[in-house]
Amino acid sequence: MLIPVTVSSQHSVENEAVKQSNTIEISNASSTEAVGRIVDIVKSIVMILAVLVGGIWAWLLFIKTRQRYPRAETSHNIQSWTIADGDSLLHMTLNIKNIGEVLLSIEAIELRVQQVIPFDQELARNIVDGVDLIEENESEIEWPEIYSRKLVRQQGDLEIEPGEMDQIHFDAIIPKVAKTIEVYTHIKNEKKRRRDKSLGWPLTTLYSIQPVKE
Repeated sequence: MLIPVTVSSQHSVENEAVKQSNTIEISNASSTEAVGRIVDIVKSIVMILAVLVGGIWAWLLFIKTRQRYPRAETSHNIQSWTIADGDSLLHMTLNIKNIGEVLLSIEAIELRVQQVIPFDQELARNIVDGVDLIEENESEIEWPEIYSRKLVRQQGDLEIEPGEMDQIHFDAIIPKVAKTIEVYTHIKNEKKRRRDKSLGWPLTTLYSIQPVKE
């Protein structure tokens, strides 16, 4: 009569073991899913932080370092030849290099040639009279102008890519009396023309005209 009791106890133990095993499997599966969700959340946070850091870095480069504004480097090459009646043929080259990070668009260039030596009569009298040749709030002498030229281009006609350069050439006939001249060029900065019309890239070069036949 003891055999049926023993068999029933064995089945109960086995059923309990199966239940515990199923519970452990369910618990492990739930833990895996939870870990997966946490990993996904962490990945999303990392991506958001990366975007924010990238945005801040771009803002620092674009605004703080003023990369949105063009930058130019200019230089002059000047040559002269003596022509008929002792006048001089002057050939001037304005070299423009885009040293910035954005497209350089040029729409207005001004050229002025001024006579330095010999002094004109008014300047000579002022020197004798001890008059300051430099006007108030200025840093240079305003020499007499003997030639000027303004170039105006439509938007898109003259553009220089970052790292590249271009040249603008000018020719002028200079009277034989001029022995030393000052060449002045100014390129208007189109990105800032609404804030200040005088902003841009000015350059001044002194040049002595040598008596060389053509």
